[in-house]
Amino acid sequence: MSTSTADQIALHALDFVSPSIHISLHRFFRRPEKLSEQDVVEILKKSLDETLKLYPPAAGTIRTNEQGEHYIAVDGNGGEFLVESRKEAFEGDGDDLSPRPNLFVPIPSPAFAVKVTQFSCGTISVAASLHHWAADLRGFLDFLATWSKIARSQGGRNEAIDLTFPDDWSHTPNRFFTDYIDSALPVPPAPNGYSVQPPPKEPVDFSGFVLPSANVSLWKIPQATVDKLKEDFVQAVQHVTEHPTPSGWISRGDALAALLWGAITRARVNAGVARAHARTDDTETLGMAADGRDRSPNKNMAGGRYFGNFNMLPLITVPRAELLSTEVDAAARVAHTIRENIHTQISSQAIADRLRFMEAPENAIPGDRIKWAADMSYTNWCAFDLEGEDMDFGFGRPFETTSGGGPLPPGFARLWQQKSSGDIFVVLAVDAGEAAAVLKSDALLTLYAHHERDLQDAEE
Repeated sequence: MSTSTADQIALHALDFVSPSIHISLHRFFRRPEKLSEQDVVEILKKSLDETLKLYPPAAGTIRTNEQGEHYIAVDGNGGEFLVESRKEAFEGDGDDLSPRPNLFVPIPSPAFAVKVTQFSCGTISVAASLHHWAADLRGFLDFLATWSKIARSQGGRNEAIDLTFPDDWSHTPNRFFTDYIDSALPVPPAPNGYSVQPPPKEPVDFSGFVLPSANVSLWKIPQATVDKLKEDFVQAVQHVTEHPTPSGWISRGDALAALLWGAITRARVNAGVARAHARTDDTETLGMAADGRDRSPNKNMAGGRYFGNFNMLPLITVPRAELLSTEVDAAARVAHTIRENIHTQISSQAIADRLRFMEAPENAIPGDRIKWAADMSYTNWCAFDLEGEDMDFGFGRPFETTSGGGPLPPGFARLWQQKSSGDIFVVLAVDAGEAAAVLKSDALLTLYAHHERDLQDAEE
């Protein structure tokens, strides 16, 4: 792993947990009557320029050096700002609103890009995109909150601006876990489901990546139903596990993950979808995004103090038969297993061991060789208020926020919560063919979740 300098930031092995993709967040506002379209553009552009000065990595470019190492060039050439004005009224989100409509991003590319689209009805779309190697969702939201605060202050909002920045922009998360790292000990083994692969013979061209075709749908789970889901699973887990967690406790996130994991597995099996990687065993593995900042000693990594990737991505394996059952007891056992794995795989010591494994020269040089594989990927954004005051540019809070359009891989789930109602929205992606129809009729899924609409047809 190369060393960061004043003009470049070396990437960490955790940055490569995801390939060269971007995180997308589309926010929609109503333009105040006192502002013209040009006023909106000037406010957003001026405040973004100031924010990029405070966040050098976001103003940089993702590049590759002659040795094939990826890094962030702190060159001030990032921060792409696109503007469009449309004569028609706003009818909903779409791929054409994004500055980067494709999930995979070629290299070199700006770390950050945004497209501002204004409609004849007064709706403002601010579609922001951050290269995932620059930071994860937590870092991205810290950046967007700072941009929003500066925009509000420049717009005349009388409020104090309290900003927190990292003391060090380098991607060196181990500095927060020194109490748990003993370099005299042998390098820990690979975390569950991870392996070190040989370096590629040729540089990977991410611009040519094409995802397998998927059917993508939007689902809604009202807050009261989420509470009932957890209650049902907690009651079941009390008597279906040999060693229950204290008081049979599982989180709403555990219950939701188990519900969605089972539904996608059943849809694939009942639709005759072939298993990935030619697998023939009787287990399934879930890759579960999980931010580890709050596990740092005294939480000294949280609160905007680290801009980079710190997704621990625990890989959780359960018997396939448990997922194929539509009984609540089986789903509760899966939720319990998820909770146990989170407890063991994301403890402070487990995180420190993971860092030592990923940073060991034999594993980290050359970079981007630590790989993982899962049957399903799951990311939960419910902890974040995507339509709160922190996301207000001075136009008022967003009236809608989405994760953007673009293709998604089969076997994928993303959740976010509308804080005003407590309702949870879920994007589910399943394989082409009959899996989408099977998913919509799943007995356990439809007991708790309501299908809102289809977002992407695999046959299109």
